[in-house]
Amino acid sequence: MEAESVAGEELSHLSTCNGVVNGKENVLETAKDHVLKENNDFGMKNMFEKIVRDIHDIKDVLLERRGAERDLMYDFGAVARHVDNMFDGVTNHPKTELQNIEQYITFIKEILIPQSELSPVIATSSVETSGSSRHSTFEVGEASNTAHLYSAKNYAQQSTAMTFSEETISMLDPQLRHCMFCLAVFPENSVVKKRLLIYWWISLGLVESTHGRTAEENGEIILMELINTGLVIPIYREHNRVVDRCRLQSQIRELTISAAEENQFLSMNPEGHAGSTFRGNQEDGTLLVFSTTIAQNEVWTLFNIDRKYLKFEESSYPRLRNMAVMQIGRWRCLERHHIEVENKLRHHIEAENTEFFKGLGTELKYLSLQGISRITQLPDSIGNLTNLIILDLRACHNLEELPVKLTLLKKLTHLDVSKCYLLDHMPKGLSSLTNLQVLKGFVIGNTRSKDPCRLGDLSRLMKLRKLSINIGRESMITEGDFDKLKEFTALRSLTITWGVHDTEHDSLTLQLSTPEKLEKLDIRCFPRAEPPTWLNPMALGSLKRLYIRGGKLSHLGDNIWDVKVLRLKFLKDFSIEWSQLLRIFPRRLRLEYSNCPKLTSFPRTDDGIWVT
Repeated sequence: MEAESVAGEELSHLSTCNGVVNGKENVLETAKDHVLKENNDFGMKNMFEKIVRDIHDIKDVLLERRGAERDLMYDFGAVARHVDNMFDGVTNHPKTELQNIEQYITFIKEILIPQSELSPVIATSSVETSGSSRHSTFEVGEASNTAHLYSAKNYAQQSTAMTFSEETISMLDPQLRHCMFCLAVFPENSVVKKRLLIYWWISLGLVESTHGRTAEENGEIILMELINTGLVIPIYREHNRVVDRCRLQSQIRELTISAAEENQFLSMNPEGHAGSTFRGNQEDGTLLVFSTTIAQNEVWTLFNIDRKYLKFEESSYPRLRNMAVMQIGRWRCLERHHIEVENKLRHHIEAENTEFFKGLGTELKYLSLQGISRITQLPDSIGNLTNLIILDLRACHNLEELPVKLTLLKKLTHLDVSKCYLLDHMPKGLSSLTNLQVLKGFVIGNTRSKDPCRLGDLSRLMKLRKLSINIGRESMITEGDFDKLKEFTALRSLTITWGVHDTEHDSLTLQLSTPEKLEKLDIRCFPRAEPPTWLNPMALGSLKRLYIRGGKLSHLGDNIWDVKVLRLKFLKDFSIEWSQLLRIFPRRLRLEYSNCPKLTSFPRTDDGIWVT
């Protein structure tokens, strides 16, 4: 897409802002033809023409002063997102998108053009990108020592930007505004995972399921609306246009904090944190406790900013009993390509024991212990958390067993035990959690497992839409288990990881029957060269995304597929000619591939992505 390529140029060629402006002008002309073809609206036509005139004015100023490009990248990025929304059909309201674009272009023009009319001064400004804070200096005319003029001008520019953002926050509807306020809790310059943010919103009751959409899907919509305001900076998944994380600029965070306090959503302490610090040795890091007020209800949260060693004294149990949200595990994003020992140690968290579970009460709706070490098992008292809806145990590497009492959590909708490599089975009765929608890390039990939950038992979970399964080296698969997957009527996403290599029982997984409405299939470390009979488009009629990662699979056969995304990674034996791939995937396809040495006829790309 043309708009996407322009957005990419903004990030990689910061010194060519005038070219970016030209690109925006061209893209908007294309967008004008695209939108007006379906919307014969005279008002929209006039808006398009005004925007293009303003871009011409901006371009003229930039020709005179080329150094200001860094200040405009963020605002032009917001323009690109709104243009993309019109192209990609993300919005049903192109006129609203056009009004947003007009706002941004007018805002840029108001900031930029008065500068060219001021007396020559040295002007310094800073702009934050998604990865770091950057500073740029530009000169207009000769250097001058009239620093007071610079200060006045810089203040005016920042004031205009702050006023615009402040008004934007105040105009948000109450739901969006409260969701925005949640971002104020995170430390300055924090990169926040999308999933954490949405889970938090769900736990606070800010986002709920509606007819036809889950709470998680509604959370995605809320986040995109905040991004479209320009207040929240999206960070995309590597080589992808899918938002994976987000962040706030420092000034926007300050405005958000101020608005959150004015609306009595939360209060900040003198150190710039929400609420107060939970008792403990401050040298070990910060553990915050604070309340948020939603619909006149006080909701308490315990948030681990950076404390590495968790120890809760019995005297603190009464305070814990009030908590509705406990994010005490890892939440910071590890660098994707540089997870060295030093980086892991920096994010290391360990708990002395799990005695603190005795202090938890029925108010608790969200509990994240993600990445906490030294937790070998959960106490039976977890069964008392009857209002818990989200339990995140991801990457608790020492966790060996889940208690049967876990099956008493009847309101649980999300359970994540992925990357808990010492688990060898799931507790019997898991199928009684009838509200479960997401189950990550389900382990097929082995011969030593005591009365484990079988995969077939999960067919009773009529709301289960996302499931990941681990098949270990010693997993005991009973005949017909995988055939029952066809009874998972709500399942949309399925991930299967094999830890077996040509063992006798892996043939039973070849008897798998896929759910009728499955949209995403992720196959990892498949142990055979020949594709299984169920890996064919006839059995996967609703499939939109097919991911294959690692293992011995060597080909996909000759069947014709109708998926939108194909991902091939770390497949040393997989081989297919480019011409054959185009034949069996005849429709428009996004292909992502890497570390597949036999795909020698594929077009070479810098990022391993090709759209056919």
